[in-house]
Amino acid sequence: MVEKRSRGKGELKPRPAPNHEFVDKRRKARKVLVVDDEEIVTHTVSLMLTSAGYDAVIAHNGWEALRIAQEENVGLVLCDLFMPGMSGWQVIEHLRPLLPETPIILFTGFMEDLRRDLEGRIEKLKIADVLFKPVRLQQLVEAIAPHVGHKDMRSL
Repeated sequence: MVEKRSRGKGELKPRPAPNHEFVDKRRKARKVLVVDDEEIVTHTVSLMLTSAGYDAVIAHNGWEALRIAQEENVGLVLCDLFMPGMSGWQVIEHLRPLLPETPIILFTGFMEDLRRDLEGRIEKLKIADVLFKPVRLQQLVEAIAPHVGHKDMRSL
């Protein structure tokens, strides 16, 4: 407990200690794991998220995403669907046990391919939303905000 001097009387009054659990949850909620094999996409999305007040953590493949998910407290995952080595579906299947309550948003440029894969998978893997590339800043923030905190779009 931190002590604080009161005005004029010279006596010390106890001040409650900060609630670190609350601070950690807020910090976690603002951190977004961006998983995409294209560096230009991760760079652009990272800049968009940062300008909207979020923290972005980048993974360029599924294995890197799994490592980061184990080491970092992320509040949301934005995952590309089609990547070499490990597809977005496979990444999400491996992430779910590590992050059972963390919202995951699929991020893809291949709407037709996604439609073929959609049936049942989105519900089974608890996908929060699907965004199609290219995405505008407002679309990105509107998809993320309900899960990791609201950002006033008028300030962007």
